Amino acid sequence: MLINRWFGRFLVVGCVLLGACASAPDPVPQIPVLFRDGAFKPQTNARLETRDDVFALDPALEQQLQALTLQGKSTEQRLKILLAHIYTDTGIRLSYASGHSTGAAQTWANKQGDCLSLTILAYAAAQALDITAHMQEVPGPAVVDRRGQIDFVNGHVNLHVPARSKISLGERVFESGGFIVDFQPHSALRNLGRRLEEREIMARFYNNRASEYLAHGQDDLAYRYFRTAGDADMRYAPIFSNLAVLYGRKRMDAEAEAALRYAVALKGNSDVALKGLHQ
Repeated sequence: MLINRWFGRFLVVGCVLLGACASAPDPVPQIPVLFRDGAFKPQTNARLETRDDVFALDPALEQQLQALTLQGKSTEQRLKILLAHIYTDTGIRLSYASGHSTGAAQTWANKQGDCLSLTILAYAAAQALDITAHMQEVPGPAVVDRRGQIDFVNGHVNLHVPARSKISLGERVFESGGFIVDFQPHSALRNLGRRLEEREIMARFYNNRASEYLAHGQDDLAYRYFRTAGDADMRYAPIFSNLAVLYGRKRMDAEAEAALRYAVALKGNSDVALKGLHQ
């Protein structure tokens, strides 16, 4: 069975602004009744992460960054500070680790995280430094990570830092358009991306957490996370192709098919959904 997730590793590259970053999302198709709360045990004792939980920085780090902002440093100086918290002279301070999505504070404490976790951390740090930055979804070849009986299909997000004029960071000079903090050093990913709002990132976070619980056989908790992901963004197709896996596990075949058909209708990354319909 196939599950959609997000992955990557850091790279800073120059970019130009593209219309794709600001393009309007496709309209949501007519929404059928996709969620079946009655088929799962309520997880009343489980506290799901909120937006503030996910985007909050470690208090000490936040205080440090905000203090630097109050010193009246220029945009270039603040950008250098941001990158200094990501890189050393010899490499990256934070390492990529798949399999578990965490909020900004936990990612900083762990000094590692998956693509989504590290992008959230970089975005939160940019906000603390009063730097304009946008998280974005980047198209690219699917990468499959098999764990047990589940195939995780990894997608990609990164951070775009726009700039109206040239910026000098060390020996690098970035032309107008800004630069991208990315986790996959692939030239085709430098300029392409669709800007994601925080709620869309939250949908991806909840979907990742749901997939983790699904892989560990915690179906009721997985369902609650899928449900919450759908509340955050009904346009995100992987929620529903993954939900179909959960329904299939419970022999809810009609519900699984409905979820797969909805995922395909969204015209998103629906390869997984199409494969599910053909099985």
